[in-house]
Amino acid sequence: MECDGGEKKENRGIVKISCFSCSQKLDVTAFEPFSKVNCPSCGVELIVPRWFGHFLLEGKWAEGGMSYVYRAIDPTLDREVAIKILKRKMLEEENLGEAFIHEGQLAARINNSAVVPIFSCGYFNDEPYLVMQFLERGSIGDLVDSGVKLSTEEVVKWGLQATRGLQAALKDGIEHHDVKTHNIFLNSEEQAKIGDFGLAYAIKDAASEKIASQTSSWGSPAYASPEKLLNGKEDWRGDVFSLGVTFYEMLTGKEPFGGRINETGTGLNLDYTPIEALRSEAPEDLIDLITQMLELVPVDRPDYGNIIQRLEKLESSFRKKRKFCFEAISGKVKIAAASLIILFLLLIVFVIVFSSREAKEIDQRSWQSPLNFLNAGFENKALNHSKSMLCDANLPVELRKKAGLLYLLSLIISDKGSIQERCALIRTRLGGYGSQQKRYCF
Repeated sequence: MECDGGEKKENRGIVKISCFSCSQKLDVTAFEPFSKVNCPSCGVELIVPRWFGHFLLEGKWAEGGMSYVYRAIDPTLDREVAIKILKRKMLEEENLGEAFIHEGQLAARINNSAVVPIFSCGYFNDEPYLVMQFLERGSIGDLVDSGVKLSTEEVVKWGLQATRGLQAALKDGIEHHDVKTHNIFLNSEEQAKIGDFGLAYAIKDAASEKIASQTSSWGSPAYASPEKLLNGKEDWRGDVFSLGVTFYEMLTGKEPFGGRINETGTGLNLDYTPIEALRSEAPEDLIDLITQMLELVPVDRPDYGNIIQRLEKLESSFRKKRKFCFEAISGKVKIAAASLIILFLLLIVFVIVFSSREAKEIDQRSWQSPLNFLNAGFENKALNHSKSMLCDANLPVELRKKAGLLYLLSLIISDKGSIQERCALIRTRLGGYGSQQKRYCF
């Protein structure tokens, strides 16, 4: 990877930003970088960015012993990035800037999904910097520091991904030398990526002071291997030890070695609380693995292939457990669903039977009344037939007289009107027959 030779002077141009709340455009060139201003339209508080070469720094994201990490925008590619800038006090050491850039170039060779990619590097205003992928979820160390208790599955999942990243780096001849929870980052999909490859090692090589004074300024003594603290040298097995410390902290929320130098200053503190005393539900296989990774003798520690194999076995057991739980829950759901179906069918049968019984009772009640029966059939036929005979002038008087009696009887049965009304109706029907019509009306 080619690095930019670097701009030596800061060319601070016009800085314009847009309010994320109301989209109001603001010219903040006159304000100090990283100061806060209020949007004149909506009053939202905004941070003034700073030009750094052709990058726009939005604010400090993290700080380590040797560098600052800024959240930034790359306008040329329209993407968010993280820029690591070596602290000026570190430049007092001879060749540290060159070593910083050199190790960044080495790390950029690693092409693995579990490694934070480095996009570019260079100098700006005599400050060496690296441009990396921005991981918005922060580091696992941030989660642990905030008091979040990681599940055993998360420890295994993220630990496995970090180990794969370290293995991929070792295949490219790169050792990390500063493995810790704050150097394992999470993306938006909660996938772990390990970063800061080789930077601590570069500083160690360039420094002339003893290892203890070096680690106090740049490193992480709580994670460092015994051989690194005592002799100043380690290989990839030192990273395995640091990774074991990292796993221990992820699982328990505590560093196994609080102060690595004992109170007398004559040796290292190598005692730690057993994991089972702090996390009783932790799988025994995981405890055994971490214990072996923390072995004092480097050759007694497992290699990356062995660690990955054992973590994959644990991950597989978690999947089987989840599948078993899912099947158990699924079986209960099926039983509950079958029960609901049976109850639904019984409800349908009950409704059908009840409806049939109601219909039968209604039908029985309708036949219990003779009057309803007559009204349903005989009444209408008798009325219509007698009425037609009564009104037929061609029929003999005697026959029409009988029809009048039948019509009168039908009216009485039908209970339509009073007796007087019925007689008046018959007299009307018999109209035109002189004095005989009175005899028909009783």
